[in-house]
Amino acid sequence: RAAACDTLGKHGEAAERYLDAISDCVKDAEPRVQIAARVALQKHGKVGEGDAEASAQYLEHKDWETRRSACQAIGSLGQAAVPHLAAVAKHLFEPPCIAWDTRCGDDTDFALRVRAAACEALGRHGEAAEPHLGGVALLLQDSDPTVRKAAYEALLGHIEARRQAVAAAVEAIGTNDPDGFARKLLEEISQAVSDSSAPQRQVPQVGD
Repeated sequence: RAAACDTLGKHGEAAERYLDAISDCVKDAEPRVQIAARVALQKHGKVGEGDAEASAQYLEHKDWETRRSACQAIGSLGQAAVPHLAAVAKHLFEPPCIAWDTRCGDDTDFALRVRAAACEALGRHGEAAEPHLGGVALLLQDSDPTVRKAAYEALLGHIEARRQAVAAAVEAIGTNDPDGFARKLLEEISQAVSDSSAPQRQVPQVGD
């Protein structure tokens, strides 16, 4: 049901005839289904009062998939979710959650998926996420490449408006840069500064 809500949230007008069914899922007994339904409805412009609070209550749920879904919801629910960014940022340092993964037939640390979701959520918010960029930058050194990439993409999204904050966060982590993401971010910032300081070429007007 959660997967169905996720899918319907991505299909615009074609999914509008299913909005009543998605709304029913908000009252589902399964937290992940509730969260997915709220996010799907938000994507269709149906924002419910208290959606962010209702999703945030599951950030500390015992189930890692529910914690990940709650992080994803806070990233998707706009300005109303801003008060919960600090709670999401705690999951940048999600402790190990080792369990058997039937897909790969081995033990897996599922906490890495929660850390990646926390990065993505903070990357979707603007100025309100700035206090947490240092924590995101630390995950450029995470043991898992998926988390490192999520951290890179989150920071990359902040360069345009908050390049000084991103530069300070990246420079603070030191020289351990397994994927070269820190170097790439600093290069992007340097290029952005160069572009913004370059003189603008005047476009000749007709008749000049």
